[in-house]
Parts: sequence; C-alpha cells; structure tokens
Amino acid sequence: MHILFKFMMKNIFEKKLRFVLIVFSIAVATAMTFASMGVSNSYNEMILEKMKAKVGDADLIIYSNDKNKSTFLDRTEIENEITNNKAAYIFDGEGIYKSDNNILKLNIKGCEIEDLNKISSIKLIGSSDEGLSLKDNEVIISNNISKKLNLSVGDNINLKVEGKEITAKVKNIAINKGPFLESAGEMNVIIDNKGLSKLLSREKLITSVLVNVDNKENIEEYKSQYKNNLPNYDIKETINKEDLQNRVKQFTLPFYLMLIIVLIMAGFIIYSAYKVIIIERMAVIGTFRSIGATKCSTNIILIIESLIYGILGGGIGLILGIPILNYLCDSTNVLKSYGVETIVKINNINYIYSFLLAISISFISSIIPIMNSSKISVKEIILGTFSENKRLKLGNLVLALIFLIIPTIYLYKYKFTGVFLISISCPFLIFIGAALICPYFMKIFSYLFKELYRVFLGNLGAIALDNISSSKALINNVVLLMSTLSAVIAIYVASNSVSGLIITQYEDMNYNFKIQGSKLKYAKDDIYNLDYVNNYMEEIILNGVEVKDKDFDIKRLEGIEEDKFLDFYSNVEIYDDKGGLQDEILKNLQSGNNIIINNILAKKKNIEIGDKIQLKIEDKEIIYNVIGFVKGDYINNLGVALVDKELLKEYISIGYENNVLIKNNNTYDVTSNKLKEDLESYNLTISSKEEELKVDLQENEGLMNSLESFSLMALLIGSLGIMNNLMVSFMYRKKELAVLSSVGMSRFQRGYLLLIEGATIGIIGGILGALEGIFISNFIEDITYSLDAYLKVEISIKLVVLLGALGAILIMVASIVPIIKSSKLSIVEEIKYE
Repeated sequence: MHILFKFMMKNIFEKKLRFVLIVFSIAVATAMTFASMGVSNSYNEMILEKMKAKVGDADLIIYSNDKNKSTFLDRTEIENEITNNKAAYIFDGEGIYKSDNNILKLNIKGCEIEDLNKISSIKLIGSSDEGLSLKDNEVIISNNISKKLNLSVGDNINLKVEGKEITAKVKNIAINKGPFLESAGEMNVIIDNKGLSKLLSREKLITSVLVNVDNKENIEEYKSQYKNNLPNYDIKETINKEDLQNRVKQFTLPFYLMLIIVLIMAGFIIYSAYKVIIIERMAVIGTFRSIGATKCSTNIILIIESLIYGILGGGIGLILGIPILNYLCDSTNVLKSYGVETIVKINNINYIYSFLLAISISFISSIIPIMNSSKISVKEIILGTFSENKRLKLGNLVLALIFLIIPTIYLYKYKFTGVFLISISCPFLIFIGAALICPYFMKIFSYLFKELYRVFLGNLGAIALDNISSSKALINNVVLLMSTLSAVIAIYVASNSVSGLIITQYEDMNYNFKIQGSKLKYAKDDIYNLDYVNNYMEEIILNGVEVKDKDFDIKRLEGIEEDKFLDFYSNVEIYDDKGGLQDEILKNLQSGNNIIINNILAKKKNIEIGDKIQLKIEDKEIIYNVIGFVKGDYINNLGVALVDKELLKEYISIGYENNVLIKNNNTYDVTSNKLKEDLESYNLTISSKEEELKVDLQENEGLMNSLESFSLMALLIGSLGIMNNLMVSFMYRKKELAVLSSVGMSRFQRGYLLLIEGATIGIIGGILGALEGIFISNFIEDITYSLDAYLKVEISIKLVVLLGALGAILIMVASIVPIIKSSKLSIVEEIKYE
C-alpha cells in the first residue's frame, strides 16, 4: 500500500497541467456555490436595510386613521397603553433646502434623539454615539449631504419647513445608514422635536410612534391589543416577512439554476480527467495487480487521490468565493440609488456546505471511471486490448425522444399553466434529452456527410467524421459544448429581454416628468397653471394587495384617471367579453367598486368578467367586480390592475404612493430643477423620464451582468472539459494512430485529422447549442409567468450566432493540446507488443 501511495503522489505532481485543471474546476464550483449561498443572505440584509430606513428595529408603527379628527397623535393616550415596550414619538415633516446650485427635498424628523437611537441606531462620523443629544436648533445630517453641500460640524444651514425659513446648526454628521438612507434629490435631517416646535412657533406635534416589542413572539398579540384599545389609530407591522422572503427567493433563483449548470460542467471535467488518469496509469496498475495488489487497494488509492483534489480545490474555492461574493453583492445591489451600501453577509455554515460539496463532487465524478477500471482484467491491461464501449443503447434513444417531445407538446398546447415546477422542469428535460440524442444525431450526420467530407477534406476528413460518430469521448464534447452554450444563450436572452422590456416600457409611457410627495393634492392646481405643462395625470399606487381567500395577490393596484389613462400609456389594450370600446370599459370604473385585471393574471387564475374578488386594503376588505382585462408588456410584467382613483382614496389613509405624470409643451425646454423651483413650497420629489429609465437600467444591469458572468464561467470550464475529452479520445486511439503512422501518415496529417475533428465538433456543437438555447429560451416567458413576473422574450439572432461562434472557436483552441501531443507520438512505444 505504501508503494501505491508513493506512486500516486509522484503521478499527481508529474502531471501538473491536469492537476491544475481538476483543482481549478473544483475550485470554481466551490466558489460559485459559496457565492450563490452568500448572495441570498446578503440580498436579504440589503432589503432589510432599506425597509428599516424609516423604522429601524421597531416592530410596530402607530399613526392616525380616518376615525381620528386630527392627523396628529395624543402622546399621553398612547403612553398609557404601551407601557411595557420601548417607543419613539416622532414628527415626520417635509420641507426644502435651496442654494445656488442645489434644490433638495427635505425630510425632517423631530423626536427625542435618545428614544429614537434605541430603536433606530444612529452611527456618527468621527465621534461616539454614546450620550447622543440634541437641543434647540441642533441637527444631525448625513455624511453624503455633508460632502455634497460642504458642511461641517458647527456650520449653520438654512431650511424651509411648513413655509417658514429656519436656521439649523449642524451638531453631528451620521453614516448613511438607517434614518439617513437618502434617495437622489433628497436630504434627511433629525432635530429635537421641542426645538423644532420653538423654531416654527407652534406646539410640539407627533405624527407616528415606533414601538419595539420586547418579546418578538408576541408581536401579533400586542398589535391586536393596541388596535382594540386605540381605535383612533392604525397599528401596522413595520416589515412584511412574507414579502421579504418572496423577494429574496425570486432574486436568488436564477443563481441557483445557473449553479446547477456549473456543477454539471465541473463534474463532467473531473469525470473525463479521471478517465485520462486511469488510461495513463493502466499499465502500471496492471503491473501492480500482476504482482499481488488487489482491485480494492488500487481503487482506494485512486479514491484517495480524488479526495486530495477535492480538499485542495475546496480550500482554494473558499478563498476565491469571498471576492466573487463581494462582486455579486455589489453588482446586484439594486438599492444603491436609495443610499443602501453593499452588505456582504457570510454565514459560517456556508463554508462547511461548500467544502463538503467540493469533496462530494470530486468523489462522485471520479468513482465511475475508477469502478469501470476495476472491471478490466490484468490480461487486457498487459496486452493493451481494453477500449471504450462504442455501443449505443436503444433505451437512451427512446428516453431522449420522450424528454424532447414532452416540452414541445407543453410549449405549443399547454403553455402558461402557472405551475413553477412544470415550467422549470421543461428546460431540464430538453437539457437531458438533447444530451441523450446527440450520439444518434452524430451517427446520422456521419452517414449523410461522410462522402462530402471525403470530397472536400480528403480521406482524413472522412476518417475524422467516422471517429467523432464512434467515439464516446468526442461525442461527449459535442454534448458538453451544446449544453453549456444553450445555458449561456438562455441567460443572455433573458438579460436582453429585461433591458428591452424596460426601454419599451418607458417608450410606451407618454410623460416627461414624474412628481411624488404627500402634498400633491394641494399642488395640482399650481401644476396645471404652469405655462409649460400641457397635461397631467394623477395615479395612486398600492403594492402587494392581498386578495382574500385566494392564493394570489394584486402586485400593483393603480388608481387612475380614466379619461387620461390611454393618453399617458400607449400600446395598452383594454377589452371585455362583449367587444366593448376601451374608453367605455375604463369609464365604467367610476360606477362603483369595479376593477380591470391584467390578462396574464386573469388567465393564470381563471378570472372571468363578472367575477367578484375581495381586496384587503389596509384593514378594510372591499369587494370588487371584474369588468375587463388589460394587457401590455409593462402591465403584464408588473402585474397591474386598474381601479378608479377617487374611489380608491376612500379606502386608504396614509402611506400610499401618489404620483403625478406631466407632459410639457414642446415649445419649452424644461428641466427637473425648473419644476422644483416653481413648486418648491410643496416639498415634492421630481424626476424626468430619462432619469428614471437610467436608474431602472442600472438596477437590472448588475443582476444580469452577474448571471452572465456565471454563464461565461460555465462556458470556460466547459471548454476545459472538452480539451480533456479530446485528450481521452487521443489516448484511446494512440495505438490506432501509431499503426497509421507506421504505414505512412505524417505528423502533419495526424494534426490535420485532429484539427478536423475539433472544428467539426465546434461547428456542430455550436449550431446545436444555439438551437437548444433558443428552444430553452422559449420557456423563460412561462417560468417568469409562474413567478408572477411575466417577461416577454425577444431572441436576438445576432446574439445567438455570436455566442455559437464563440463556442466553436473555444473548441478549436482546445484541440491544440492533443495536436501537440500527437506530434510527439512514439510509433515503437505504442505498437511494440503487436
């Protein structure tokens, strides 16, 4: 056993290139696994950071409802009720900051800073936050605003709040976290509530209360208690945990799907590399077995070798996984525009899972060639008569046809079932079916084109084509390229479709500026009276509206102005089952609790005209009557449903998104700053359509770039596997090539033969991969539909051709290694026993 172990170690370090190939493949798989698991936790933390920006660690928020005569809260009444829990009493105000170069919307929070700091931790720049205090006109500002406005501790700053000019003094500068997460064009300020009331010459007011429940298991119990005892107030949980989990699941799903492809590629590489290792060592293994070594002992040594590769690859993969995770987290941080810094959260258990996966994939991928080698007799080894099995099994053909036919029937007959498991299973069936049918395709291709190859490429062309159709190792190269390329194409098609959808969405929205803010209702007349405003439309948007007693939500409920909707949204079709006109169907929204549902949701949930659905809006349950359907790329992707704006206002209190879309006259050159100046007294957030398009594209670009990086990594390690398979095929045929060389084949002709094989594999694999990629891409619509985020797919033929060509070129480059090896072939060494 000691001799066998020394032999193993000697061989590991002699074959440095193969050692690097196997360890690199395992390292990549480990790093990608570690990064995929880590990005889920990190994204969860970033979403939580955004959700906690206004509420910190508070579990409940209390504010006035429509039963209360005032929008302000009675502190004494609430204090008497929530004696057992920590609370922060807050005045949320708005204002404006204006200088020569900047106009910013001001969000000013008046509170007792000690209470707020217990619930929403404030981290200061350059000083401890212990003993944090504010008085009179002292304020805390963010580090970003400090740099932007060139403000330091002790500087005065002029602000406009409730129509009054006040002068505040910068007491502290805070890190951009928690209450100091700011969107573009905004600034957040914290001030002592008593000090603010003095500056504004009014009494101290409270608009909301943040409550931190001591026992987290009793949140629902406290919420119910407060609702019963404080009927004039609304009490809500600050964070919707179910919504958070759904967002994280939808975000991380593509990474795990791509990871499966990477793991398959890595496993295939290790499998093919081990076939090369065993073929090379077969003579020595035969010698050991002829002098007493058992099959078990030689197998154990080979298994130990595979575990060594797994341990080394796993260790390197964990080191590589950390920068990859950092890159993924940063590139997929869709909240940068809101001031959320990239958070990288590493769970220690992920190190263990990833390392165990590295060892497992190395062991599982190597065990098949190891066990196959033990079946070869000593006589076959010594005489060199062993070879790969070239028989094709009829069962594989039947299975391949079934796996390809099922998705085809589903695609053309049963598409849009809305069942995720069915939608995601079809691409994997195609993936497996294409791999199984590939050997039969190559046999047919060889039969049809063998003579054509002979005419244009000579006898060597015909021999090369025959070799490909009969060699499992070479056929596996076609499978490997085809499978990897199809996954890459599907990812790139999805990426292009997302970008295309966003651009189309904004092209179909006919407005120049969007205005948001709580005081929009007071500003409408002034907006319309501006000379450069041609038209405007108000919208109310509620996200994630629960449908009572149903297994779905309305993702985006829009309260609209019916007579203006089609002027601001083009390429939108509204219809019913009676052929009614679009304007008439829209107008009917005003006649009661009527709703128009997007056609994708209606089809998925079998909703028909006249159906009743009960929506939970805040604490009210309202029954709506379905009077029509709406379809359009933007509508379907966001899951929009339409209701009347004025009727919707009756059911909501505060906390909803209120937009005004503006069309300006073409004769005026209007900017966002011009609108901000003219409407500065209303403290509104104003953005142009171009600015919003840029932000949306940037937010999606990071995610898609990360997925594209994953797919290209799969293509890279796939090409390494192909190079290895070319070596496997060459080693199986060394004796055959030596015999041909002994009867006149030159080194050039051997290289030419291998080059034809590589080029044929590259071209056929590239074409089949492109076709398979297009086939799989047709299921992207169905997969996104099942996830309630319909994406219309646009397949760019130019992109498919470019990726197919890239795959073919990689194979031709990979074929250089066996060509070089063939030039060093020793005829005497290979046929000395013949």
